[in-house]
Amino acid sequence: MIPAEFQKYIRSKEFKDLLAKYQQASLNGEDIFIDEDDLLDIAEYYHVKGNADEAEKVTDYMLRIFPDNTKALVFKARRAVIMGDVDKAEYYSDLITGDEMTDVVYLRAEIMVCREKVKEADNYLEKHYETLPEEDFDGETTSLSIYDEEDEEDDVVTRSDYALDIAMMFCDHGEWELSGKWLNRVKDPELIDIGDYLEIKAILLTAQEKYKEAEPIWNKYIDLDAYSLRAWLQLSQCQFHTGQSQEAIQSAEYAIAIAPDVPETYIVKGNSLFSLGDNEGALECFKKLLELCPNDIQGELLISSVLFTMERYEEGYEHIVTAISLMEDADFNDIPEIAQSEIYKQAAYLCTAMGKKDEALQYADKILLSGLNEEKSKLLKAGIYLENRQTAPAFEILSEVLKDSNHDPKMYITIGCMLVDSGLMETGYEMLTQTYNILDKNDIDCNFGYERLAYAALVIGKYDDFLSALEKSISFNPTETVSIFSSLFPENMPISEYLEYAKTHEIKDNRYSKDA
Repeated sequence: MIPAEFQKYIRSKEFKDLLAKYQQASLNGEDIFIDEDDLLDIAEYYHVKGNADEAEKVTDYMLRIFPDNTKALVFKARRAVIMGDVDKAEYYSDLITGDEMTDVVYLRAEIMVCREKVKEADNYLEKHYETLPEEDFDGETTSLSIYDEEDEEDDVVTRSDYALDIAMMFCDHGEWELSGKWLNRVKDPELIDIGDYLEIKAILLTAQEKYKEAEPIWNKYIDLDAYSLRAWLQLSQCQFHTGQSQEAIQSAEYAIAIAPDVPETYIVKGNSLFSLGDNEGALECFKKLLELCPNDIQGELLISSVLFTMERYEEGYEHIVTAISLMEDADFNDIPEIAQSEIYKQAAYLCTAMGKKDEALQYADKILLSGLNEEKSKLLKAGIYLENRQTAPAFEILSEVLKDSNHDPKMYITIGCMLVDSGLMETGYEMLTQTYNILDKNDIDCNFGYERLAYAALVIGKYDDFLSALEKSISFNPTETVSIFSSLFPENMPISEYLEYAKTHEIKDNRYSKDA
């Protein structure tokens, strides 16, 4: 994670003048005296911009002028960590004597994390935390503290400073619980609700899928730094997952304006367009993704999904075959199981749509042969039979799945959703309604499937049940709700207005009127 203040600093005139001075001297082959901290800023700038050679050149120059400079060695070690070369990072770390400088403490702890010694790293950091001064409520220190050894004028490193840096480090490595623990130790009001603190807090909430809580924090962070690519991207993700597809598109477009060649921006924009039924717009985004990342498995899958919705099955099948080829050529351990299953599932449904049931069933078998979830293989087979209106073999398989799950209510909901998706509205409605009633009577929470119940109730004419399910769907399943219902409401209407509109205007969708 790039500290917020540094992101702003490298856009300032002060830094641009400094950089120009260094670049001119470098171009002329001249040695000029630049403060070691300024040289580090230049090296960090080149690193952030992806110019590894120049970053190395600056730190090598710095070590030539300031031999054995701890800050330069720390920078080289940190770059090695980021590049995944932990051995090289450890080599540079070993050249540093002592750990009085807090950056050295951070570095050695991060190397432990990279070595999967997370608990050891946390204990090591706790030990150093105890040597730092306590703070009173005004953030003032009450005892001596660690100073950066090579710069006596550096600010005191307080417990809040230290905790914030450690929270950032653990956040960078996806250690959400530990990051949250250290973030909660930041007590200095001058650090809370600004820059790095806000960013870490928002990242943690987003990672925990607490999108509603994360959204206002990302907005607050953007007020401080309107050019943060990460903030716009993460805000867009939060808006997408809370059913605010229009807002998500706008945020993604800001991200694209900042960095037009970053693939993730086109994924979130494309997904948002797709949820609103703008298939052409989504297709354009996903094609741009493939342009930026040729042979990208996710890009091929996304394009295939859009083409399937557009009923361009043969084109969609070409893309999913490419995705399967790329996946089978890659290391399966690098591809999440859910992604592998989704790819085979997409291939199966495309074959089904093209009338190739036997090939579709073979893809369901591939899920099993690849060592993936047997339950998913069976559910996919049942779905294929349902799409072919062969309910007897489908129900036989679904009965097996229910038995294998010990009749888990969540499996009943999963199957009920499948029935709705296959057009068996009455049957799906009955299964979902009965299951939710049982869960309610036993005070068991369940937060998925309401969008399918709402749609089935709407189609079969049970409007009160539709309104009741829609209310829960908006609360629990906003993304799916927008995807299913956006075309039935006025264009650009926020999801927050769906329920009131449906209460005062009769919503209709007559694609299905009865079970097939």
